[in-house]
Amino acid sequence: MTFDLRLRTLSLPLRDPFVIARASHGEGRSITTVVAELRDLADGPDGPVGIGEGYPDPYYGDTPATMAAVAPLLLEALEFRSNNARHRPVIEAIDWLRQHKDDRQRFVSTDAGAPIEGLVRGVWRELILEKDTQGNERVNRINYEIYVLQQLREKLRCKEIWVVGADRYRNPDDDLPLDFEEKRASYYQALDQPEDAQRFIASVQKHMQEELELLDKTLPKNPHVRLRDKGKKRIVLSPLSAQPEPRHLVELKAELMRRWPMTSLLDVLKETDPRVGFTELFKSLASREHLEWRLVSASLVLGQYPRMQP
Repeated sequence: MTFDLRLRTLSLPLRDPFVIARASHGEGRSITTVVAELRDLADGPDGPVGIGEGYPDPYYGDTPATMAAVAPLLLEALEFRSNNARHRPVIEAIDWLRQHKDDRQRFVSTDAGAPIEGLVRGVWRELILEKDTQGNERVNRINYEIYVLQQLREKLRCKEIWVVGADRYRNPDDDLPLDFEEKRASYYQALDQPEDAQRFIASVQKHMQEELELLDKTLPKNPHVRLRDKGKKRIVLSPLSAQPEPRHLVELKAELMRRWPMTSLLDVLKETDPRVGFTELFKSLASREHLEWRLVSASLVLGQYPRMQP
């Protein structure tokens, strides 16, 4: 069995050009993406094709070449663990992929050891478990890898699975205070939450039920909401009336216009920030910041740094 892997770099034009603080492709007018096609030459030109896509981010030094070289090494470099036995099948599947990373088989026998039970569910089971010409069940390797990686992504997001030595995806137990076990009751009391998980779930369900019942009662009489029988937007919300402008804001605007009638708000901000440093109170929404603060401050004042919040 011989596989053919083709990588093609596409530069796609953007309908609405934009530029972000991090490196932008094509001066904000296009975006670069890498499309990978994997096929078995034995199947001929009309055989099935596995297709994937990746986005090389030049901000992190990514290029189409580095993506092709590094992607297969990621699973081997990371060590995954879980504090919940329910998610052990995902880790076992990752270990199986590591052990067979050099295999070129497109299909493997169900006896090859790939974890299936307790892991693969729903419609994915039909995509992963196929039958050969003799009616024997086999595992579609490509679909299996895609499913396992999707499961890994979801579990990492909620820290059901964590990465040894990581920060953002570290052991969730490390997020707790060091004396949590000794002072468990006092911490729950400070949070005003029950220690019993079933009581907590019951309270959340009760709150959701009450809110749904309130919505059901008030929706038919709500003049600002209308339900439609046709079209994509079935729920129509009426625009809310503008709130009256705060009195102090009106007075502030009037005083600014009296003192500096020909001065724009941008000029006021540029003169104010060096004196009081109000832009230092803004924090990045990203996990890391690479720009010098003087550049960030200037970008904030000029309105060119959107990924920030006070």
